[in-house]
Amino acid sequence: MGGLARWFSDRGLLGGDVGMKRRSKDQQGKETQVERGVWESLVDTAQVLIVVLDTEGRIVLFNRACQETTGYSDEEVLGRNWFDLFLPERVKEGVGEVFQKLLAGQLPSHYENPILTKDGRERLIEWDNTFLRDEEGTVNYVIGTGRDITEYERAEGRILQQSAVLEAINKVFQETLVCVSDEDVARTCLAVAEELTSSKFGFIGEVNEAGRFDTIALSDPGWDACRIPRSNAVVMIKDMEIRGLWSRVLKNGQPLMVNDLASHPDSVGTPEGHPPLTAFLGVPLKYAGRTFGMIGVANKESGYDSTDQEALESLSVAFVEALMRKRAEEALKASQAYSRNIIDSSLDMIIAVDMDRHIVEFNKAAQETFGYRREEVLGVHVDILYADPQEGLRVHQEAIEKGQCVREILNRRKNGKVFPCLLSASVLRDARGELVGVMGVARDITERKRAEERLVKLHECFLEFGADPDENINRLVALCGEFLGATCALYNRLDGEMLYSVGQWNTPPDYNPVDKPEGRICYDVIKHGGDQVVVIRNLPETHYAQTDPNVVLYKLQTYVGQPVKFGSACVGSLCVVYQEDFVPSEEDKKLMEIVASAIGVEEKRKHAEEELRRSLEETAHSRHLLLALSRAAHAMQRARTPNEIYRTVGDEVTRLGYQATILVLTDDRTHLVMPHLAFEPALLRAVEKLTGLPAEDRRFPLSPDGIFQRIITEGEATFFEPITELIMDALPGPARPLAGRIVDLLGIEQGIVAPLAVGGEPHGLLVVTGVGLTEADVPAVTAFANQAAIAIENARLFQAVQQELAER
Repeated sequence: MGGLARWFSDRGLLGGDVGMKRRSKDQQGKETQVERGVWESLVDTAQVLIVVLDTEGRIVLFNRACQETTGYSDEEVLGRNWFDLFLPERVKEGVGEVFQKLLAGQLPSHYENPILTKDGRERLIEWDNTFLRDEEGTVNYVIGTGRDITEYERAEGRILQQSAVLEAINKVFQETLVCVSDEDVARTCLAVAEELTSSKFGFIGEVNEAGRFDTIALSDPGWDACRIPRSNAVVMIKDMEIRGLWSRVLKNGQPLMVNDLASHPDSVGTPEGHPPLTAFLGVPLKYAGRTFGMIGVANKESGYDSTDQEALESLSVAFVEALMRKRAEEALKASQAYSRNIIDSSLDMIIAVDMDRHIVEFNKAAQETFGYRREEVLGVHVDILYADPQEGLRVHQEAIEKGQCVREILNRRKNGKVFPCLLSASVLRDARGELVGVMGVARDITERKRAEERLVKLHECFLEFGADPDENINRLVALCGEFLGATCALYNRLDGEMLYSVGQWNTPPDYNPVDKPEGRICYDVIKHGGDQVVVIRNLPETHYAQTDPNVVLYKLQTYVGQPVKFGSACVGSLCVVYQEDFVPSEEDKKLMEIVASAIGVEEKRKHAEEELRRSLEETAHSRHLLLALSRAAHAMQRARTPNEIYRTVGDEVTRLGYQATILVLTDDRTHLVMPHLAFEPALLRAVEKLTGLPAEDRRFPLSPDGIFQRIITEGEATFFEPITELIMDALPGPARPLAGRIVDLLGIEQGIVAPLAVGGEPHGLLVVTGVGLTEADVPAVTAFANQAAIAIENARLFQAVQQELAER
């Protein structure tokens, strides 16, 4: 190798920058024998390959590491073309491109490619390349220093294969945790096996008690490729005779790998319609030293090799565990593997104590909730976390005695504040089953409790409603302000060209309840309508600081408003305002929606009462009727269910000397149902006997061109005299000729039919019949129907709140 060192020395490269320039002749002349010796020693003992090529690719230097790696001596290769001698054909083009870039002076160059040894084997080399320039700056040599990474790549390949197998095994254990049957476990295992071995399809089966083979899992691609009718195929894969090529796996208890099935002596072919088999790999499933089944995969495009067999054999152990132990042991392992992650990532508080009730675990959620750092409480008695230490002791004792304890408790934060929690405590055992402590999973239910308390108070507020809608509205506004901790709360209604604060809570003494709407926040909320809560923060920085004088006057920071609707029209805005920043929770928003809806109902009620009063003033003829119906309307307000309202309507109309019939629309709006008829029972029985039809709760279809459908569609009350035509519309065809006789039996001469609707939404019809009714009574009956409809809607809202409260 002295010649190699001299080659560098002769070109002035010893001790200098090999990649960039040569040394001057004067410097070469000053080179000492010590420098030459050091350089020769470095080159001779270098553990990397050093190759120097000229611009034609001919080898001009070839160090000892190159010779040892390739088996060639330097005399055999010097002057020969590197590409022709050492490169496999498939990589010549790519390596040639790298070489040309180096000749063009492009750096740096890092590249991996195989080279051929003297005996024809391939070695993978990792190259770092550079070049030499002459005095004119032209590249005239390329230098490559390489490291043989063949064994490293092979080892890496083995590691990757092992990693893939381990990953597959882990996948089996994880995915079978949720399986509920052997078939689910087998299908999961089979999918992993196909992926690991790059197989097109496969199967898993076991030997049944009769010594025949039951397939318990067949991959979906296998079904898809099979042309046998599925009903027949399902029968064929159960209770199969153990024969043919795959039977050797079960009979010998050894793996079988065949890449040419046609030539194998045990091959018996496949049934008609079965997908063709090009390659097969099967391994036995063993338990307690006995082969009880097998897993088979087929049709890997490149054929199977020993690596596939080893992988599938490794997987078979995991398969057996999953199939035979049904996740029991693996569930424990998964619990241990994931316990730390679960504890750290859980949004619930997880606290564990030993048998002496000293804290041994305190997760992040617990730290955030209680205000203690984990280090502060580990080893400390758990009593510090309870508002009442005796309650903590009772929880511990119940968990020890019964295995678990679930209850609501009161905890205490580090700052002394008490808060409610829902705690689920269970015992902890070691591997031997011995009790080692208690673990509690707890959730702060402060918000839930607050929501429950809100619903209770809201329910109580509804029960306390009186006859005055404005008073009820003020109660609702006050409740909303208190619930949301606002500075003040308002319900602003747009009436003509002015904005009126109809409902107020905690407003300043100098607050002006009547104002022009332009520029006011509530006016914009009313104009835009919608169903969403409007939140505006940092009010002084918005344009409302200039348009709404209340923002500056009362130093408001946050506005939260909810549109209030009457039918489809937005008539007002429920709002709460704050002198500090405030972000409402979803519970807060939901509460505002409920309160706004209740205010809307009161608006409808008020509107109905106003209509009733106008009718009283306008129709002297109906004064007695209106007064009586008004009293009935107030009676309806006390009713809490639709059925109670139906009975109230009937009773009140009967007291006036008339009869009332309620007709309720079905949900699909194609039929009417009679839930209540205010007639003498004897008369109803006579009608039933005459027609053969039930009177009460009878359901009849709406005729598209009938009287009832017209009134529902037009939304206008109608007076009938005589009433025969109206009765006919409620009867089926064969019974219609009996309408006159029914009128005579009931003793009715006139009738008024008014729609039961709120905000244009029809619910049904109110039919008032009797003797002495006139068209002048239509407004009164209309107003009464409106009151009844609102009462029904109010009752439904009341029931909805009760239902929500019950669900919580």
